[in-house]
Amino acid sequence: MIDLFSKANSNALNATNDSWLELRGGPRGYCVQVIGLVKRLKEQGWPAFSSNDEGGAVLLSSLTSNELFESIIEGVNLDRLDASRLPYNPYLLCFLSLLNEIKSRFDGQEINAISKEDLLNFSVNFLNYEFSSRKISLLRYKQEKAYRNRLKSAYGYVDSLHNLYSRILCVRVDFSYRKGKFIESDNFGKQMREVKNDWKVMHSKLRASELGEDMIGYLIKLEYGLLKGFHYHALIIYNGSKRQQDVVLGKMLGECWVNNVVSGNDGRYYNCNRYKNRYKSLGIGSINYYEMDKRKALKSMVLNYMLKPDDVLDFIGLNERLFFKGVLKKKYNSCNGRPRKKVSIKAWEA
Repeated sequence: MIDLFSKANSNALNATNDSWLELRGGPRGYCVQVIGLVKRLKEQGWPAFSSNDEGGAVLLSSLTSNELFESIIEGVNLDRLDASRLPYNPYLLCFLSLLNEIKSRFDGQEINAISKEDLLNFSVNFLNYEFSSRKISLLRYKQEKAYRNRLKSAYGYVDSLHNLYSRILCVRVDFSYRKGKFIESDNFGKQMREVKNDWKVMHSKLRASELGEDMIGYLIKLEYGLLKGFHYHALIIYNGSKRQQDVVLGKMLGECWVNNVVSGNDGRYYNCNRYKNRYKSLGIGSINYYEMDKRKALKSMVLNYMLKPDDVLDFIGLNERLFFKGVLKKKYNSCNGRPRKKVSIKAWEA
């Protein structure tokens, strides 16, 4: 049996909430954890909980079970959890509705008679029902529509670069930060402004250094990982007829981020081009106009992943720009040489 509203339990939670919330980033940290938890439950098909694993049920002793139980207790007892000031996120909205339902349905005496198993199964069933509501479906639709618009814009951008240049050199780098950096503060808006300013600094350094020579474009997407925090997925594109050694360029870009952009030794990077042999379909590195397999992989594998929906920033940063791309420059046409034979993009995409 559990006692969710007992005075002793409430006092214990109040004694530990400050340190726990500080560790995880305050109410915002709690919200981010809840978003990840509800998302995981949805991906698992809203599982049942049981003391045994018969019928595919999740054990009450599992990490997911304990995390859900503790999040419910913390949410019910957390006075600082003001729904009007929290991000308009579908996963979080469902969980806040669950907390309100628990508060309104059960008083202190009734909750004492409910087992942990019954509480968790009630919660999962409620979340499943709430997630299928029209309000949540509309939010998910808007998120998916924004994703399709980003893809359309990015696809058109790389097609235009292929039309302008016979060969492009695609360098994929993830720009990130020290793990745990963004748990240390609860000012989400301030953190986002700092992160976006880091890209402005990085962009200006690219333009002013040799790394910017023969750079013909870029695509970059800001994301927030539940464990990783803020990070950028970047695709830096060079004129492939003038630049080679994409692995070296990726390393130079990453070192520029770590050494010249992010302060306090907090910068991190991952050079995707260094591990090209791990990709079954290669869409980075050198790609000429007629290499249709690579051009297709650039879109379906690289861009689709880079621009995928973000279940934190897509809703927390509703008015924030998260996707950036370079401005296409008209290439001087010297009229020398035979015109290039055009290929049908739609034919090989089908």
